Amino acid sequence: MTKCYVVVEGDTDAAILSSVLADLLHSGEVEIKVGQGRSSAVSLARTMLVSRREALTALVLDADSTNRERIGEMEAELEGSLADVSRHGRFGVFLLVPSIEACLFQDVDGLEDFFGSGFSSEEVIQSRYDPKSVIEAKLAARGEPYQVPAIQAILNRVNLQQLRKAAGIQGLLLFVAKSVEAAPA
Repeated sequence: MTKCYVVVEGDTDAAILSSVLADLLHSGEVEIKVGQGRSSAVSLARTMLVSRREALTALVLDADSTNRERIGEMEAELEGSLADVSRHGRFGVFLLVPSIEACLFQDVDGLEDFFGSGFSSEEVIQSRYDPKSVIEAKLAARGEPYQVPAIQAILNRVNLQQLRKAAGIQGLLLFVAKSVEAAPA
């Protein structure tokens, strides 16, 4: 029985979290749901909270910003939207700064191994503000589109334990683990 739904914006986000949450997903107690963009993901999370009252819901979105004030505002707005349909204890909002792809840079050695080259100083700086575009450009240089198969190939080369150390990912892992322990059977 599913005890926690993790709602994300898109398929590549789901691929990344499927690897990071693999142990919990295999238990059948956690399920990833994919929206088609930010507003769709928020709507889906609201729907899950209303229709699946026995389970908790984690909404995982890209912050698309590194501005702490802006991120705080977005988080409060999203929490308010979910609180309109459910009590606070049943959901968690996780804004990954600046995007979910930032967690891939927790294992730079693994990324460099996958791409067969290091990152330039410009790419390192850009990865702090727009990690997805760095990954997209590196994949494009190899003639590969930024899609699930390419992301899965990267995930097969990086150290998932390192990815789990990313700040936003750690919070999500704690929420999901507590959800599985606390949710009624």
